[in-house]
Amino acid sequence: MKNIRLYLYLLVSVLCFCCNSNNKKAKFNTSFEDRYTLIESDTKIIKLDSLTDPYKENHSFYEDLQKNKSYLYLLGRLDNSLQIYDWNTGNLISKVKLETGGPEGVGTVSSILAHNVDSVFILASYDLQLSLLNSSNKLLKKRSLIFSADGKDRLGEGVFPSYKQSCPMFLVKNKMILGGYPSIDPSDKNYYTKGYTSMTLNLTNGKLSYLTKFPQDFIDKDDNGYKLISEQIYPSQAVNYSENTYLISYSTADFIERINLSTNKKEEYYAGGRSIDDIEWARKSMDVAKEFKYFVKQPNYSGVYYDKYRQIYLRVLDIPNPEKIDEFDGRLWTRTIIIILDKNLKKVGEVPLPFTYSMPSIIIAKDGIYIRKYVEDENKMVFTCFKLEAKK
Repeated sequence: MKNIRLYLYLLVSVLCFCCNSNNKKAKFNTSFEDRYTLIESDTKIIKLDSLTDPYKENHSFYEDLQKNKSYLYLLGRLDNSLQIYDWNTGNLISKVKLETGGPEGVGTVSSILAHNVDSVFILASYDLQLSLLNSSNKLLKKRSLIFSADGKDRLGEGVFPSYKQSCPMFLVKNKMILGGYPSIDPSDKNYYTKGYTSMTLNLTNGKLSYLTKFPQDFIDKDDNGYKLISEQIYPSQAVNYSENTYLISYSTADFIERINLSTNKKEEYYAGGRSIDDIEWARKSMDVAKEFKYFVKQPNYSGVYYDKYRQIYLRVLDIPNPEKIDEFDGRLWTRTIIIILDKNLKKVGEVPLPFTYSMPSIIIAKDGIYIRKYVEDENKMVFTCFKLEAKK
């Protein structure tokens, strides 16, 4: 009798999970007009020193359109440095080592936002601290990212800010938007129901507020015995300043969420890849030692961007390289596909990139879309400019 009950329980769980997946598919029109593509153009090379890793460092791009100048701000994690490069020449303009502790300390750097030529924001994720520096690298202000009420820390209900390049900070008026993942234990039964995935920091008064939670789909999968693992917990985010809207993309979801920052209205839009079905979640019973091997065999939505110059959105989909055997064979783990959406978030293109653009970061510039290229030379970062073109 016990075996029969167990069988029926498992059968119902699987049926519920399948029904939820089918309902999600039915909710969206997955067909699209393949009207746009990306064409490779010029290349930019940023010359790095021996302490800077081209694939682990966080960077921020700033364009001064009035002076026709562009800069790449880069954080060096090994020496806790802030580096500024001339985008046009690729040469280093300045480099300064940032203090980690003390009155002028910014913590251990993890993410950066070049707001303008006179102000740079530095995020220290593990120190839960946001700092503002001026053009002379002088500390102007520090804010804590620890939620507090009645003088007591409430970090257990908060958001751990992401250090990922695909989840940069965005300053909207006087509030900094920070994406991340719940700072509670993933094994906690309330991880998906109570956990938040982004927050805002009021730079004027230091008040923290929540912005987004996991979608209902994630809560349903958790209820049916599934979990997110490894890099799957990290969302990516973007802001459309002209519409005052915020977008968040989850690594396993075939849709993106758009939130109106004025009204808090939330909408979901299909933005999935045509070459994949629903991305499988791991069973909660999976051994931790097997999680990485499982993760690298799954597709992953690793980034979302808004291009204000061409009024389009880009979503990055990384799919496993079928020729990859193990970590020592020299082949890249993934191949990248760029999903193109128009200003109304309707899918209008899907562009597979060569393997040399595995798990890239993207820079939106006036003259084009720059995608980082994988090269074996660790003394430089290479970006290829892609032009958006309508298909004939």
